[in-house]
This record gives sequence, C-alpha cells and structure tokens, in this order.
Amino acid sequence: MHVAGLNRTMAEWTREKFRDFGISSELATYNVLLNYPVSHSISVSFPNGSSYTPTLLEDVLASDETTGYFNRVPTFHGYSFTGDASAEYVYVGYGDSFLFQTFTD
Repeated sequence: MHVAGLNRTMAEWTREKFRDFGISSELATYNVLLNYPVSHSISVSFPNGSSYTPTLLEDVLASDETTGYFNRVPTFHGYSFTGDASAEYVYVGYGDSFLFQTFTD
C-alpha cells in the first residue's frame, strides 16, 4: 500500500502484472487535491491524571513483508483538524440499538 501520488514504481509494477495476465492497462495522470502526513499523534487523558499515548504503528508481520517497509504509510487522517478535543466519555454499547421511550397522554 502507498499514499496516492507517491511511488510510481508500484503503479508500474501493477500495470506490468495486469499486462502479464493479458489485461490491457495504462497509467493515467490526474491533477487532484492530496495532502500528506507531516506528523501524527494522539493521546487520551483520564480524570485520575493518567494518560495513554499509542504508538500509531502497525505491527510488522512475518507473513506480510510489506508491513515492514521503511517507507510504509503512516497512520493519519487526511483532512482532520489539528488541535485538542475534550468530552465526557459515554459508553453506547455496540451502537446498533436504540432505546425508545413511549409517551402516553
């Protein structure tokens, strides 16, 4: 996997694989709005003063060599805002059912 607009050699490799299987394929160039990660971090602060900061790195798997590439795609949300957000945590279960209150006259 790669970030769109980067690593043309991967697109060329894929094109050649398609051609090897008899599928006509070409590469096209488009002008699009893309952004790329500069940095990434997240942390959670708890009321008791403790906090948690994940590494935001996927585990490197022996069964998938691409997970260990030096230029693998870092975790990021392309169009997210930089800043702090705080709110009360509310557990909503699986979020797939609703409670309804019936009102009667």
